[in-house]
Amino acid sequence: MSTAEKIEKLVKEFLKAKKTSAVISPQMDEKILGDALAAFEKSKMELSANLQSSVWRIIMKSKITKFAVAAVLVIAAIMSITFLNKSVKPAYALEQTIAAVEDIRYFHFKYFGNHPDRYLTKEAWVEYGPTGKVKNVRFDVYDEGRISQSVAWKEGKTEVWSRGRELTFFEDANYTAKILFFASRYNPKGAMEYLDSLEKEGKVKIEIQEPATKQEDILATVIYEPNTYLLERKMPTMKDVYHIDNATRLAKAVEIFELDPNGPKPLGEWKYCDYNEPFAPEFFDLNKEAPSDVNRVDMMTMDIGIEKGNLSVNAIMIEVVRQFLEALIHKDYALAGKLVGQGLSEQEAKQNFGNFCILEVISIGEPKLEGDFGNVPFKAVFEKDGTRVEQNDVFPVRRALGHPTRWAIGSKESY
Repeated sequence: MSTAEKIEKLVKEFLKAKKTSAVISPQMDEKILGDALAAFEKSKMELSANLQSSVWRIIMKSKITKFAVAAVLVIAAIMSITFLNKSVKPAYALEQTIAAVEDIRYFHFKYFGNHPDRYLTKEAWVEYGPTGKVKNVRFDVYDEGRISQSVAWKEGKTEVWSRGRELTFFEDANYTAKILFFASRYNPKGAMEYLDSLEKEGKVKIEIQEPATKQEDILATVIYEPNTYLLERKMPTMKDVYHIDNATRLAKAVEIFELDPNGPKPLGEWKYCDYNEPFAPEFFDLNKEAPSDVNRVDMMTMDIGIEKGNLSVNAIMIEVVRQFLEALIHKDYALAGKLVGQGLSEQEAKQNFGNFCILEVISIGEPKLEGDFGNVPFKAVFEKDGTRVEQNDVFPVRRALGHPTRWAIGSKESY
């Protein structure tokens, strides 16, 4: 079979497949050629005018060549339409990951510190309700491979189980705000929504690095200016590097770096372990999980701290330190225990502060504030080995948990 006959057969089969009654004829040749030329013009191929003239002069002199080129162009047009109809994966954007987790309600993630052994320091679980709001949160803090503290939050109520100490219960709007910020800041759903909002507000710039192969991760790098990485905490310039699965568009991990003049300093990494694996309801009930002999303390019923009243934040913090120092001077451990945010009993306060021998307060300075927490400096006369010694020191003061109008002695990390 000649080349012309093969081409003619191919076109006949194409026409048959399209269920058209058209037949091969000189008139059909002209029609196919005309359609092909029109398609050719639309393709905007940048051939030189001289080359086009030479090519088409040869085509027009040969019926077989003319028919062959027309058939090739028709087939090429069909193939291009087929390719155009196929979905092409767009360049990555945060919206793709946000869409990928839109219907996912359960998130589990772990934090590994920057250490040769990559030790686990935190583990968290976040559950979203059907309305798209955070429903339950739990996180465990590890110390040398063992859980040292567990925190569970649900509908504004918080349970804190400090291993070896006690299980406390409280409701506190400020603490709830921090829990929800943590949940939205680090879980795979909230993290991307948070970054997307920061980028739209112009607060951060996100650099996307597409992988060379389908097996590699997409990298999304975010740099935070000083004191913008976390709420109410002074921090240097920071960098997050998110690893996004190229196939699912789900976040796999985020590496955290501190940026200094000597280059990036790796701090740790959040790893996103499971997606949409439901948690048992009792998983967020520490009261059921903790043994019956664990001391349970309801902060809402405790008489702790000092009422702020009309005092300024600075003034109430100074007043808390003044009364606490006076209680220690007079060895009034019942009052000292009341002024501690955890609400210590008289005996517990004596055990904690009995050796803190203050004889006289010389001065109390202005607090150094960080939101609802601050350090209050003071100068006092201490007794050490039978000798009077003047010494500068500091007491931390903060808003009392479960009592938004009261302030008490309490470290930043105590709650």
